[in-house]
Amino acid sequence: VSVKLNDTTINGTINVTITGNGINSGYTQIINNIPVTNGRSNNFNIYLNNTGNYTTKVVFTGPYYVVSNASYGELIVYPYNTGISNTTLTGKAGQTTNQIANITVTTEGYKNLTVPNGQVTITGPNGYSKVVNFVNGKINATDLVFPNYGTTNVYNITYNGVLNYLGTIGTITLVSTPNSTSINNVSKTGYYDQKVNVTVHTNGIATGETLTIAGTNITAQVDANGNAVFKDLQYPNANETIVYNVVYNSTNVNILSSNGTITLKSNKYPTNVSSFNVYGVIDTNATITVTVKTNGSLLDGSVTIY
Repeated sequence: VSVKLNDTTINGTINVTITGNGINSGYTQIINNIPVTNGRSNNFNIYLNNTGNYTTKVVFTGPYYVVSNASYGELIVYPYNTGISNTTLTGKAGQTTNQIANITVTTEGYKNLTVPNGQVTITGPNGYSKVVNFVNGKINATDLVFPNYGTTNVYNITYNGVLNYLGTIGTITLVSTPNSTSINNVSKTGYYDQKVNVTVHTNGIATGETLTIAGTNITAQVDANGNAVFKDLQYPNANETIVYNVVYNSTNVNILSSNGTITLKSNKYPTNVSSFNVYGVIDTNATITVTVKTNGSLLDGSVTIY
């Protein structure tokens, strides 16, 4: 700093005395014989260790015709602002995680400084509270728990500050993603008068959970291999297709519901008509017997011979 006098032509020296007030009442700094040229002193350094108020006393010594009166002033030293990084993490409900948060000086022009090693208090849901020591600006938050899907767990990191460094608050927010489930689609082909057992494979659905065919009371339970068997499903009429919608309705907020399909298609049964030879006299009648066979149910219809 430098001191400027009212008279810009005068030369001499100044003596500067700085005394602390309040919490700094025991502090004194004296700087003597600072040259003054053309009413302005040379630059000199003031060392103030702590925040607070200080009184300055400046005494000018110059030509004999100049009366030297003391001039007083006030210096105010402000603390550094600090900040804690805010973080949002995603995970699965009930999982625990650890996270590093950073505490830094945020005052413009002084961001290269490091907050002195100290303590923070971390609080969160379900009575979570820990006092954590931090070193070199690194805060290690441990055993943070992800909430149920659809809610958030917010952990507050509180730094109360120390001499020269203001307090601050940061947050770590945990957001849960649900567990997905799926039901594989199945297609089968048969005949109109048949029933079939259909196995569907599931993913992410727990053993013993129930699947339902939508609009019916037909159900199946998931086994340890993720399979569920729907029994005695009826095929549709020949040349038709029926689609059963299989639904899993989750009752757990952390597990998603899902659905799949069972598609049943019916073909017509193949038939076979026996061949025949007819021997006789022209213009006489003959009896012809043919056999119609099928692998399916009883036949109902007519045979045309031409």
